[in-house]
Parts: sequence; C-alpha cells; structure tokens
Amino acid sequence: MMATLNAAAHDPARAVVLDGSVLAKLVLPEELADRAHTLVRSSLAAGRPLRCAPTALLDVADALYSHTLRDRVTVSEANTAMSIISDLPLDTSVPDNYWPTVMAFAREHELRHLQIAQAIVLAEMTGGECWTGHRDTWSELHKQVTWLRWVGDATE
Repeated sequence: MMATLNAAAHDPARAVVLDGSVLAKLVLPEELADRAHTLVRSSLAAGRPLRCAPTALLDVADALYSHTLRDRVTVSEANTAMSIISDLPLDTSVPDNYWPTVMAFAREHELRHLQIAQAIVLAEMTGGECWTGHRDTWSELHKQVTWLRWVGDATE
C-alpha cells in the first residue's frame, strides 16, 4: 500500500475527507453530531478543503430515506437535509486508479464493505486526513491507518 502520510499530519491546508457517517451526523440527530458540526466549521474557517467519496452522498441519502421509513424525519425534512449537504463545498472527485486501490485496501484489511475503505483511500491518495463516525472502523484501523481520525476527537 501507499506510504503513511505522517509528515503532512499537521499541515493546515491538508484536505479533510469526510465519510458518509460524518456527513449524516451533520443533518441527523445522532450521537456526536455536535462534533461533526465542529469539524466542518473549523475546517472551513481554516480554509481546509472538504472532500468525500462520490458515494458518500448516496450513504447520506440512504440514511435519510431510512429515517423517513421509520417516521423519524419527514420527506420534506430529508429533502432539506440533502440540500444542506449538497450546498457544502465538497470535492467528490477521485484520483486515477481510485477504485482498484479501494478494492485492494479492503482486501488487505479484510473489510466486508467498500464504503469503509473509500474515504480512507481517498484521504491517502490526496494527502488528506480521513474522518469517520464509525467507532468500530476507527477502533479497528487507526493504529495501521495513521491518517484516520475519529469524529469524537474533533475540537475547535
């Protein structure tokens, strides 16, 4: 796999790559939603670019749709929430060779789903840091994936 990006760990211009779970916390009443808001707000204030894998938007839409099915949010609220996410300055472009690298990373780390690997690989390939709201993902991978961050650690 690619080299670890420790040298860039404190670069204030370093991109912030958000996975779908962090994006969902921006619009749903979830645990650590305040930390997700803090992360995005402080990143934007510092001029740090925000990135996400293109499918992260689908992950958010899927979470919102599930909430509508359970009557936790209305369809109108879900649509508004997607508009809020769509209005964020998110770069969803991916580098060449992204998808084969995502699959290789998932195989190497014996992941069951590619969603977990997408933001991690995007951050590595673009010199960013990946933020996740999945505690299990962070717990399992943060020692090997030094550019992986837990949204619970986000501070201003």
